[in-house]
Amino acid sequence: MGSPCTLHIFFLPATGYSVLQIVMSFQRHTGYFLIQIYLPCTLLVVLSWVGFWLNREATSDRVGLGKKNRVVRKKRRRKRN
Repeated sequence: MGSPCTLHIFFLPATGYSVLQIVMSFQRHTGYFLIQIYLPCTLLVVLSWVGFWLNREATSDRVGLGKKNRVVRKKRRRKRN
């Protein structure tokens, strides 16, 4: 891929100004972000949607599901810190 940072200095005769252009390229480790961030967030969202698919009369199930969702989020916060 080459150097992560390139510098270009050139002169614009029409304006009389010199220009410094810095081009930086960054690379991200996608596997880490998929496993550590995107996958847990996706699972939390899907878990929170399950409450809408449950029967209206199953309030105890909804409450239990909400508690589990909160516990998972708290564990996730502790793990990050």
